[in-house]
Amino acid sequence: MAVLEIPNFLLVAIPAILIAGISKGGFGGGLGVLAVPVLALAVPAPQAAALMLPILCIMDVFGLWVYRGHWHKRILKHLLPAAFAGICIGSLSFKYLNGPLVGLLVGVIAFGFTVDWMRRQWVKNTELAAKPARPFRTVRDSLWGIVAGFTSFVAHAGGPPMNMVLLPQKLD
Repeated sequence: MAVLEIPNFLLVAIPAILIAGISKGGFGGGLGVLAVPVLALAVPAPQAAALMLPILCIMDVFGLWVYRGHWHKRILKHLLPAAFAGICIGSLSFKYLNGPLVGLLVGVIAFGFTVDWMRRQWVKNTELAAKPARPFRTVRDSLWGIVAGFTSFVAHAGGPPMNMVLLPQKLD
């Protein structure tokens, strides 16, 4: 990266990291999914994902520490193997994913979950929000776990698919 490009990179990178941090902190809903696409405005999408990885790993270590002992073992028993399968699918398919295709995937993921977030805001005070908690559905929710593993591997966007599983359960 040329020295003249660094200020432009920082203008994009700092907001992307702040978006990720705010989202990991529990504020901003699923906006963390936008961190890689925003960073991809300055660098190719695979580089954006690579730059975010160490930052996200450090955030996850702190998150695991804060929520230690508050896990639902029954849910994890199904979601962890499913997410691992999604990560394996992402690993095996990564050599076929070139920069523009990863960029397209990141864009589709960000757009899809942004539309879903907007839909949830639209119906927040309707009967959909008043529905009782739904129990974990092994097959359906494990499929979302696979999607979460794959999107996490490709674009660090595993949170929104996990929200599709965890939010309807209305966990503490």
